[in-house]
Amino acid sequence: MHLPLIPSALLFAFALLLPVSGSAAQQRLRSPLRLDLSPGVVATTVTWAYDDCGTDTVFRLTSLTLSPDPPIPGQNLTLAVEGDVREAIEDGAYADITIKFGLIRLLQKTFDICDEARKANFSITCPVSEGVHQVVEKVILPKAREIPRGKFTVQVRAYTKDDAELLCLNIEADFRGR
Repeated sequence: MHLPLIPSALLFAFALLLPVSGSAAQQRLRSPLRLDLSPGVVATTVTWAYDDCGTDTVFRLTSLTLSPDPPIPGQNLTLAVEGDVREAIEDGAYADITIKFGLIRLLQKTFDICDEARKANFSITCPVSEGVHQVVEKVILPKAREIPRGKFTVQVRAYTKDDAELLCLNIEADFRGR
């Protein structure tokens, strides 16, 4: 299923995050991603990095799996995300997301996380109780020709209904090497 832009952006953001040993407040990850550019099956490399800018967030990502791995443009990607919710997430939780292509801002929007999860028929919706939760969702990736060559940055700042920091992520995905 095609997901609305905002939930897809959040899933993309989660897809770029992997836990790294060591619990420094700011963690970096660089990982090559090989993409099948069918029909000529020309491989390309995409690099990404993330910065966990939260120090004491309500949600802490603990694991992520992608299938297929590596992802294939234009096909389904199954994301399994597991995380620890340290405080219940209730209606009214919101996120500010900014997506840039190079220096050009493509999207800047504040949205209600719970409403977006319901609209997208996610397997988990609000209220989300404290504890470890797993979400498995499928998204259809854009075709390789639909992804411009360049560097994308995604900033996600999410908050509870009481303005406690829910999640803070800075993500970079570099598609220039294709």
